[in-house]
Amino acid sequence: RMHSTHVSPSRRSLNHSAPGHESLVSARLEDSTVEQCCVALVLDEWYSVKTNLQLTRDYILAREEALAKLADVESLGPEWPTLVFRRPMSLLLQRYQKCRLGWLKRREMKLKARLESMAFGPKCLSGSAFVTFKRKEDRDILLNESLHCWNCRDYTFFSFGRPPFSSVTLHCRRAPAPGDIEWQNLHIRSFQRHLAIGLYTFLALLLMFVLVTPTALVGFCANLVGGSGSIMASLEKGLQGVPVLPQAAKERIVGIIQTWSQGLLGKALNQMPTLVLLLINSLIVPSVIEGICIMTRCNQKSTFEMHQKQLNYVFLLINTIAFPFLGVTTLSAAAERAPRGIQDFAH
Repeated sequence: RMHSTHVSPSRRSLNHSAPGHESLVSARLEDSTVEQCCVALVLDEWYSVKTNLQLTRDYILAREEALAKLADVESLGPEWPTLVFRRPMSLLLQRYQKCRLGWLKRREMKLKARLESMAFGPKCLSGSAFVTFKRKEDRDILLNESLHCWNCRDYTFFSFGRPPFSSVTLHCRRAPAPGDIEWQNLHIRSFQRHLAIGLYTFLALLLMFVLVTPTALVGFCANLVGGSGSIMASLEKGLQGVPVLPQAAKERIVGIIQTWSQGLLGKALNQMPTLVLLLINSLIVPSVIEGICIMTRCNQKSTFEMHQKQLNYVFLLINTIAFPFLGVTTLSAAAERAPRGIQDFAH
C-alpha cells in the first residue's frame, strides 16, 4: 500500500538514486505531465544478505592470503627455533585454514543463491514512490499548497479517484538527495519511528538517572565534608539535637569529618564525581544516543544526524543540571529530616 509519494526535481538524480535493479520499479509515461514514476521496494532483508555476502567474500580473500603464507614453512618466523617444530605447526595451521575456507565458500554459495532468489522472486512495496515531472511548473503546482500557521507539516495532500470508487490520498513532499535516503528503511512508518525513539529515549533517561544521580550525590557529600565552618557548625548543631549519642561519640564524628576534609581523601572525593560525570557524558551518552538512532531506523541519513544532535543536547543538559539538582535537593531534604527522625525514634 502506497502511503506517501516524493517528487524528484530531476530525472538524473532519480536514476542515480537506486542502489541496484532490485530497489526501484519504474514506468515511463509518454503522454502525461509525469515523465517517470518509480516505486521503491522493501530492501531491508536484501541489504542484510548483500552485506553478509560481501563480508564473506572479504573473509575468503583473507583466508586465501593466510593459506598462501603458510604454504612456505619459513614464513612462520624466528619464534619457531627448528624445522622440526615448524613443519607440524605449518601443517596444522594449513588444515585449520582450509576447513575455514571451505565453510566460507559454502556460505558464499548459499548467500549468493538467496540473493538471486530475492532478486527474481516476488517483492513487497515499501509504500514510497518517486515521481519525475517533465516541467517544473507541474511539480510546483503539486507542492505549493498554502499551509496555515497551525499546520506543522512538510508535505501536501494529493487525492485521486472517481465515484463510485473511494479516493486515494497521498502525502507529497520534495524528494531528498539520492545519497541521503536509507533505502532499507523506506517501509518503516512514521508512527513506528516516533514510538521507537520515544520508548528508547525514556529508557535511556532512566539509565542516565541511575548513573548520574549517585555521582552528583557523592560530589555534594564531598563538598559538604570539605565545606566551610558554617557547614561544620550546622553539622555539630544537628548532632547536639540527638540525645542518644554520647558527647564523646559526637566529638569523635566531628573530628573524623574534619580529618577527612583536610586530607587527601577529601580532595580525591571532590574531583572524582566530576571525572565520572565527564566519562559518562563522553563515552556512555554518545553510545546510547547512537543506539537509539539505529533502533529508530530513520529513512534519511540527515534525520539520523539531526536526532543525534538533538538527543546529545538534551542528555548533556539533563545530566549536567536536572539530575544533579534533583538528587541534591532530595538529599538536602533528607538531611534536614534525619535528626528529627532519629530523635523521634529514640523517644
